[in-house]
Amino acid sequence: MALGACGGGSGLALGSGAETLRFAKPTGALQCDAPRVTAADRQKAQALLEAAGVRVQVLGCGGDGRARITLCGAESGELMVADVSAAAAGPVALAELTARMAALGFLPWATWPDARTQACPAG
Repeated sequence: MALGACGGGSGLALGSGAETLRFAKPTGALQCDAPRVTAADRQKAQALLEAAGVRVQVLGCGGDGRARITLCGAESGELMVADVSAAAAGPVALAELTARMAALGFLPWATWPDARTQACPAG
């Protein structure tokens, strides 16, 4: 499942009339290893987010966009990207949503100003 929008930015994207907020979580994948965001990983993450009361619109993949040395065993910069609904508007609701996401390891998209979404690996 790939995300439809690309690019960095404030972490706020607009979609279908409702606010959509983008968060990401580093996967810990290393260069020369297989990607860590499989379809099963995305399903598990979606179930955890929804159990925490987060409305997931799209769960996909990305890269942090940071320059790094090319070396097997070095970080790859792989991200799991979540677009979530900000159905309850207002600063309190936004702070609560951000706290829930942080508790599950997801930080606001703006944390990685050069990040890009990308197609997830098959499987």
